[in-house]
Amino acid sequence: MRPPKGWLMMNDSANSYYANCRWADAGRNASGFYSTNNQPLQYSPHGYPVGTAIAARSNLWLLGCPAGDYNVNWQGNATINISGSGGVAWKRIDANHGTLTLPAPCKMAQTQWGPSPNEMSYIDVSSSDPANPLDALHIWLPGYGPGTRHAGQIFHDQHLAIVRKFSGVRCMNSLNVASGHEENWAERVTMDMWDWSTKAVPIEADIELAREARLKRLWVNIPIKANDDYIRNSARLYHDKLHGVELIVELGNENWNWGGGFIGWPTVHNIANNVKPEAFDGAIVAGKLVPDDHDSDGKPILVTDEYVRSVRCTAERAREVAMIFQDVYRDRPRELLNIFCGCSADPRWITLGLEFLTAKYGGQPFQLIGIAPYVDFWANNGQYCKPTGPNGTYVLADLFTACDAYLSDTNQPGIPWQLAQHQALAQQYGVRLVDYEGGQHFFPQDKPYTGKDLSTQAQTDPRMGAMYDKYFATLHKYGVAMHCDFVPIGEPWNQSGYWAALQDYADTGPTNYRWAALLRESAKSN
Repeated sequence: MRPPKGWLMMNDSANSYYANCRWADAGRNASGFYSTNNQPLQYSPHGYPVGTAIAARSNLWLLGCPAGDYNVNWQGNATINISGSGGVAWKRIDANHGTLTLPAPCKMAQTQWGPSPNEMSYIDVSSSDPANPLDALHIWLPGYGPGTRHAGQIFHDQHLAIVRKFSGVRCMNSLNVASGHEENWAERVTMDMWDWSTKAVPIEADIELAREARLKRLWVNIPIKANDDYIRNSARLYHDKLHGVELIVELGNENWNWGGGFIGWPTVHNIANNVKPEAFDGAIVAGKLVPDDHDSDGKPILVTDEYVRSVRCTAERAREVAMIFQDVYRDRPRELLNIFCGCSADPRWITLGLEFLTAKYGGQPFQLIGIAPYVDFWANNGQYCKPTGPNGTYVLADLFTACDAYLSDTNQPGIPWQLAQHQALAQQYGVRLVDYEGGQHFFPQDKPYTGKDLSTQAQTDPRMGAMYDKYFATLHKYGVAMHCDFVPIGEPWNQSGYWAALQDYADTGPTNYRWAALLRESAKSN
């Protein structure tokens, strides 16, 4: 079956030390400045340290960066020194320029916790004149920056080459929505700020990615705690800066995931069950929402449980977000898609959310519903994974046999069952079913991580590519309208999993069967 045009999208990775640097300016991968002498720091509005005798440091992570001379420039009267391991050399040229030399490409070093960058560098600031403080510090990759043919480019060419294999990007990780730091528009991260790794990448940077990579669509996640002013201003920014690019809007990330450590579930659960439970309660009778009765003290007699109220709270806020974006995009409605996401293995979240909105308002504002049907050999506590090795041990073939069974089982909890349940919901509510995430969901079995266990061996086995081919075929069979892979390029494999298909920009060799499968699928649709 040939997939719809632009079917294959990608999730981006977090902007942090464990992800490959995607920026033309490596400083965008650095941490915020912190004190190294336990004395409090003063900061400029752009997040740079200010003071005449200070000990401020920023960690500069160069993972994925090439060898060569990096042009460093800045504004203000400041004393800067850059040091690091692996032969990194720093030379200050004049008051506002210097050269950082990286003698070899930054790779990974193996530790007991998994891979970590072996090129950790440090930017130390010992003075920053309060009358003319440090500002606009840039660390340009070789061949990038002012005066080069790449002047004005935000992302380097290697990253853009990867992104262009896909029709669009879901920006949940770069916007750091799972942690939900941004609430007020005035406090958001902007392009002229130093720290893009602690809170979020600026919205403008993701918009620029869409332009530089020539994307067909951009999928954005609105912070779960963002107020209406933030939402409206972000909608206007996307509307004014993105033209001819389809915008997909999602509230938060996995708000259903009570055990994932994300901020969505505790936020909506608190509002729905502690702040104003009555607002999200009430029975649905004959498709209509019936308000709660009250006891003799005037308190509502709640008739649902905490889970139902949490779903409804999420759906209500997602509707409000959708309505704001629809108002801003009223002149270009075909460029906007609003989505409501839920749990792939449990259709209750989307069912209860859309049922509530339809009963309360007579309809719902979404064009898409989204799930994340990951493939895992240990699905449902190992239901499909049976040992065939000596003395009841597992062998590599057992992992792929289990995945094949998971991809074939039309009964619960098989992937076909999950897709069929949500496709029925999509048809019921007149929307399209898409994947907000997906792919393999293997985790290392060795603790600490050694990179030698069966899960790791599976990553470079030809059967991984065959598994992906069957996975994509299954998604097409059940009418998934769009798949957002998690993730093509990002963090190297470690004790937390094998999330990235490419451990670095050069990881496209003959044993990367997963990447080859993604390229095959990309060729069909993109």
